[in-house]
Amino acid sequence: MQQIQALWPRCKFLHLIRNGLDVAASMSKHPGFQWIMTSGEATWCSASFSRYYSVVEATEHPLTTYVGRWCHSVNRIRDEATRIRQDSYKEVFYENILANPATVIQDIAAFASVDPDPDWLAILERQINPAKLAHENDITLLSCLRPEETALMQSLGYI
Repeated sequence: MQQIQALWPRCKFLHLIRNGLDVAASMSKHPGFQWIMTSGEATWCSASFSRYYSVVEATEHPLTTYVGRWCHSVNRIRDEATRIRQDSYKEVFYENILANPATVIQDIAAFASVDPDPDWLAILERQINPAKLAHENDITLLSCLRPEETALMQSLGYI
């Protein structure tokens, strides 16, 4: 973020955060994330350059592995945000978008200094499916979280 803001001083960063357990469940079903976890690569960008995906077969990993990746990513982004202009970073929760799309979208537009067109807002509201808000916190998985993962989930209001 610092490097980007050095090039574009007026840029703003919107960090969309989703419940780590839901993220882990989603990541565990995605072949790309399975491969990244198997290969030990940090990101898909580094993986694509190494071309390990052509010789390493993805394997399954426990959900706690994916929660750990989510925790690391969220903490890394939040840490980086402490080194940029305070008014240029905003966190938005995925679950809030589903529950209150118009309010959150208007808030995002205000943050971005964009005047939201009412027709545009109506289209976005129709495209958001509040049924995706339902999730199941796996009590077994919660008991397996490491302290830093539990602390982050608690600080974000997920547990």
